[in-house]
Amino acid sequence: MELSFDKRFIHGWSLGGSATFSKTTTFTCGDSPNDFVNTPGRDGYDVPFIFKLYGTFDLPYGFVTSFFLNYRVGYPWGRSVSIVPPDDWAQANNIVPWSVWVMLEPNGTRREQDYANFDFHLEKEFKLPFGTIGAFLDIYNLLGNRYVNYGLNPISEWFPVAEGTSEGTYTMDYNYNRVTSIDATRTFKFSVRYKF
Repeated sequence: MELSFDKRFIHGWSLGGSATFSKTTTFTCGDSPNDFVNTPGRDGYDVPFIFKLYGTFDLPYGFVTSFFLNYRVGYPWGRSVSIVPPDDWAQANNIVPWSVWVMLEPNGTRREQDYANFDFHLEKEFKLPFGTIGAFLDIYNLLGNRYVNYGLNPISEWFPVAEGTSEGTYTMDYNYNRVTSIDATRTFKFSVRYKF
């Protein structure tokens, strides 16, 4: 469900925005019934709330400014692990002892951090004898929001010693608690346009 409003540009200003409430479910298939049930694509991109706000305003001395604000809640996820069956169990059941990936908790049990971005635009035009020149300033991520992303899944592989037991060994995920990416760029863009 989306609620939106749009005040068209009149008397020197306009303002619009929307609030979206949703439930996204996707279905995927893979190499096994496990993939069909547990693949992260199932609800993997469910963002239940998104908010947008934008506007344009005439300012004194012929300046015009506009902005765009975008906010959404974090993407869902759940802890998972690859299980490697014991060799003797694999031989007894006549299967190849390849690892099988499974979810340890339903996808959406946890969520990544929320995201917000605010972009800003300012412009001014100057009339010349033979045309018009315009100067523009755009600032992306005006508020300088920083998003540091970490590896969140602690275990990479689980090696049980037998069927139906909790005994075994595991390997930690290399990225667990490590910084995997940083998004903290504030970008300034200056432009000049000549019209004739």
